Amino acid sequence: MSLVMRFFTPSVVMLAIVSGLSAAPTNIDLETTLRLAGANNLQIKIAREKLSEARERESVARNKRLPWISVGSALRQHQDQIQTVDGKLINADKRSLSAGVGLNLMWEPSEVYYQNLVAKQNTRAEDAAMAIERAGVIYQSTVAYGELLRASAIVEVEENSLQLVNRHYAQVKASAEAGLVFAGDVHRVAAQQARTQVNVRQAQEAVVVASARLASLLRLDPSVQLEPAKENLVPLDLIDRKLELGGLVTQALAQRQELTQFDARVEATKQELDGARYGPLVPTIGAQINYGGLGGGAGLGDPTRDFASSSDCALTVAWRVGPGGLFDRSRIRLNESRLRRSKLEMDAMQDQIRREVVEQHARVASLADQLSLLSSICESAEKTVELSRQRRESGVGLVLEDITAEQELTRARSDYITCITRYNQAQQALVWALGSPVTGLESGDWVLLRSNGLSNPK
Repeated sequence: MSLVMRFFTPSVVMLAIVSGLSAAPTNIDLETTLRLAGANNLQIKIAREKLSEARERESVARNKRLPWISVGSALRQHQDQIQTVDGKLINADKRSLSAGVGLNLMWEPSEVYYQNLVAKQNTRAEDAAMAIERAGVIYQSTVAYGELLRASAIVEVEENSLQLVNRHYAQVKASAEAGLVFAGDVHRVAAQQARTQVNVRQAQEAVVVASARLASLLRLDPSVQLEPAKENLVPLDLIDRKLELGGLVTQALAQRQELTQFDARVEATKQELDGARYGPLVPTIGAQINYGGLGGGAGLGDPTRDFASSSDCALTVAWRVGPGGLFDRSRIRLNESRLRRSKLEMDAMQDQIRREVVEQHARVASLADQLSLLSSICESAEKTVELSRQRRESGVGLVLEDITAEQELTRARSDYITCITRYNQAQQALVWALGSPVTGLESGDWVLLRSNGLSNPK
């Protein structure tokens, strides 16, 4: 890798876009792709805000145990008829003014306790969701980069094939004009030339589509043509293939953040169920202390007359009976049903994780074997082209025979490139399925995929 590519940073990509350099391709490598995926992806930002919201909800739940203070004043006035304490109706005009400060507390110990536990589990679930989103974005970005890498490599293969066909066409045309070969061969080679041009155009289209998809993931301008570092198109060794499938499944069940998220939801539902069962047994405690001044008197005169200090205090203890309190069986049954559903969803997620690991493990093993076979096919195709050229140069072989051999070599190389890409993507998918931790994303450092049996990308 060149010195420029080694120290390539996301800021260079942004600078190219802002400066309007979309006419020329913008170089990008895997390291930069992962940095931009972590820095700019909207889904990660949304997940981060959800986590922040959950943390604030946890803080709100804790603050419910604290009293609140009220400060203010009140002007009261009454005219005409009023009822006395002993039930008599009299005419009375009066006015009063009160001002002061009050300390109020309505404390439901059970609600505060269980809501705080639920809020903690919800925060834990959102923290896991943040990790899930981050891992998913990294996986999607590496897959999209691999597709761009594959499409660019196939363009190069098809363009090389077109150059050879063009050269053959010129030779056959000259030979036909000299009367040395059948004129129909010119049209056959011309048809092959046009077919190869179609392949080149289709490969170029695939590059533009892959670039736009990658740019969309990285939140770049899709009109900017991204050009990958072609030297990265080599088989990666992210997974130790000697690891047994059972060990990989166990590792995935221990590391996948989806299970952490579901476990947090199960625990939150358990706390809500305990709150519905045992919370109503604990009484609600209320306390109120008011201190200030009170003035006024009979008539509608000055309300501050005889103004002096005044204080009140009250303490209450009460149990709630009915909906939301004691004997509320519906609330208990609702939370029992939610708990059973949460456990079933967690079991379903465990089954899904097992299936994903088995599938991706099988893909890695299969593609590794295919890669070896395709390598042999490429070697045989190259040898066929070499022998075909020797036959043609010695006057024994035909141009069409040479073209057929080169077509087979082009197909073999394209298949080999595609297999490398699929092999790398299968390993990346298995890394994702194992729930391997990703570090360095926040700081923009190189992202390393590490776990038991995993190695760094070469």
